[in-house]
Amino acid sequence: MDIKNTAINAEFVIQSLIEVLGNEGIDAHSIKFKIGNAEEGYESEDLDFGKLIDLALKELEEVEVQAVPETQQALNDRLLVKSIREHIESHIDETSVNDLFDKGWLAAMKCIQNNIDMLEAQGQKG
Repeated sequence: MDIKNTAINAEFVIQSLIEVLGNEGIDAHSIKFKIGNAEEGYESEDLDFGKLIDLALKELEEVEVQAVPETQQALNDRLLVKSIREHIESHIDETSVNDLFDKGWLAAMKCIQNNIDMLEAQGQKG
């Protein structure tokens, strides 16, 4: 999952939490909490849960705006796969099978190429 979808999912969870609190008649800004441990000598002042939610939602909006558009990410992914495929194919073409190492190298390159083929086929189906 890309960062934009992760941000959208996180925002949905936060909005759902706000809705649940509202259905119970609870204002998120009325909830106060502390961070730390008073017994160990490091505890914050009372923090406002509503302000924390507002901050998180603002940050998530910024993530969504800055995230690479899905079409651009898909293009980047295809270019990366093409580059890897060309690199592997050049190694396969250059490898002369003279010894055990060459045979292992060739088998590994073909395995990678088969995995890319399989992933591309799955991408075309889905």
